[in-house]
Amino acid sequence: MHFTGALSAALVIVLVVLYLGGVLVMLWSSRRRPRDGHVLVVTAFNRPRVVRGTTFVFPFLHSTAELDLRDKQIPVDLKDPPLQWADGTSTSCAATVTISIPPDDESILELVSGLGCARGSDEALLRALYGGAVERALREAAAEMAAEGALDRGTLLEAVRARLAGPLRPFEVRNVEISASPG
Repeated sequence: MHFTGALSAALVIVLVVLYLGGVLVMLWSSRRRPRDGHVLVVTAFNRPRVVRGTTFVFPFLHSTAELDLRDKQIPVDLKDPPLQWADGTSTSCAATVTISIPPDDESILELVSGLGCARGSDEALLRALYGGAVERALREAAAEMAAEGALDRGTLLEAVRARLAGPLRPFEVRNVEISASPG
């Protein structure tokens, strides 16, 4: 009988170790960490939160998506018709406007509630959504300034930023590059 008690105790110990091992494996497999230049948006009970480091995600409680915070580029062809400057000159050019999402939680959550993580990370979709607004902003800004020195002084960048502050929200304009040949 004494042998049976030792066997029962050993069986209980083995079962407890297996149970704890299973819990540890479940916890380890629930661990999520965003890639470089990304954040995780973890939603529990319809309340999203931004996670920059390691977190535990349980599928029965949470949904998770990864958002790419790296800069996005929106190319614009300004050749037909050419870009018209206030001084009467015209320029056939191609422009690239670089946009980014500010890294603060409020801006990220605004993007997620409007576009979602997948759409907010899709550069081709952002080009399609915002390309027209970017082209209008470039044309309007150029129409109010002389071509000479507009790029060197950063005045074009500031004018485009001001015009796109609303339409691109929560994205912000980081840079405007123009490769031009006089028209």
